[in-house]
Amino acid sequence: MNRLRILLIVCTLAAPLSAGTFVVTNTADSGPGSLRQAILDANSTPAFDTITFSIGSGMQTIEPHTDLPNITAPLGVDGSTQPGYSGKPLITISELYNPGGKTGLRFNDTAAVNAIAIGGIRDDSSTTHAAIEFWGANSYIINSYIGVAADGVTALTNSIGIHLDGGASNPNVSNCFLVYNTFRDIDVGGAPALIQGNHLGMTPLNHVVSSSSEGIIVWQSAFGTGQSATVVNNVVAGFQYGGINAITANVIIKGNKEDVEKILNIIRLIGKASQPALIDIVSQPR
Repeated sequence: MNRLRILLIVCTLAAPLSAGTFVVTNTADSGPGSLRQAILDANSTPAFDTITFSIGSGMQTIEPHTDLPNITAPLGVDGSTQPGYSGKPLITISELYNPGGKTGLRFNDTAAVNAIAIGGIRDDSSTTHAAIEFWGANSYIINSYIGVAADGVTALTNSIGIHLDGGASNPNVSNCFLVYNTFRDIDVGGAPALIQGNHLGMTPLNHVVSSSSEGIIVWQSAFGTGQSATVVNNVVAGFQYGGINAITANVIIKGNKEDVEKILNIIRLIGKASQPALIDIVSQPR
């Protein structure tokens, strides 16, 4: 049983009996059975609710034409519930038909996201608008695709893939593929953050996409004292400005791998990050 499943179970058990499950049954932009309606319903309760999917079977694409509502209550979004799921996302949230979109899924409270493909947020006016935004504590995203559809091929370009805000303490991003994000893949502002087992700069089919962007950046301004981030066992490729960038001290960077033919700098240490807690880079082809 993976960590997200455990988190969903623990949060559900700890929540009031009014905690509910809201099932997405169609790909409509709004109305009964839509993702938008499920979010609105979940926002109406303070409990840790769960959104599940039962849209026929196999791959399905939801195409919002305006920004989805900010998620204001604790919520799990579990794409592994879609019939036919076998370990890879089947549900895609494509913002390509929302050209003025500012955010994909913004969680203002605790969040647990599993097996979702999402992208299409091209807002270069802000450094916080992203396909996934965590603003609440103890939030997780695992087994998901950011910037590419569930087919592993179709680009859903974002400015920023995942934004972990300074108030989002203890965030976790694990076992995700992040690609086609023109500014950066993961923006880490919440501490202590765990970024592990992700593939950055490449599609789920292992196609490396060269980029002038950054992979992961851990910001100085968001942290006080203590451990700020642990970045372990990720594979990075294709970044001109650093696959892993640290602008703060107390960052553990260990066991990450680079594609030596496709990357110029796997790690950049700036300012206070000149003496991180630990660096142990594995410089070898993936």
